[in-house]
Amino acid sequence: MTLTSPTVELTTDDAEVFFSTWVFSAGGTPDALVIQLSRNGGVDWVDIDTVPSAGEWVWHSFRLSEFPEITGNELRVRFSIADTPNDSLTEAAVDEFLVRAIHCTFAFGDTNLDGNVDLLDWKELVSCMNGPATSSLEQPCPRGDFDLNSTIDLRDVGAFQNAVDSP
Repeated sequence: MTLTSPTVELTTDDAEVFFSTWVFSAGGTPDALVIQLSRNGGVDWVDIDTVPSAGEWVWHSFRLSEFPEITGNELRVRFSIADTPNDSLTEAAVDEFLVRAIHCTFAFGDTNLDGNVDLLDWKELVSCMNGPATSSLEQPCPRGDFDLNSTIDLRDVGAFQNAVDSP
């Protein structure tokens, strides 16, 4: 038995897929639900998960960015289960299927991407000013470069201070 989602046109580079599964297999060889992903409208498929029998609803989610080798903007998800060999009672269901686009943005100065511009970010900003050998971030530390001139300097420190002081 196979269930395939309609094509979901992606308008962002990343999206999160949510769904619930119910899988039951009793007697004989245990069977599992195979979940596949396509980003080219169903031309090519990649196995992304196998769900064993649980006999209860299980919530799942994954981000497309977890599978960078799969590209394209026509998302389809396929769920397959088979009683192979035919020696057990096998049932599966899918519910609450949802695809949510993720629009990634960040606040300048939020060097650790925790959603806040605070003193935890200050350490990385100072490291960026001291050069690549001292910073754990990619260079030229774009999240700390407020004026986008590829240099972390005192103008960026002033802008950082304003960002921290802002409500």
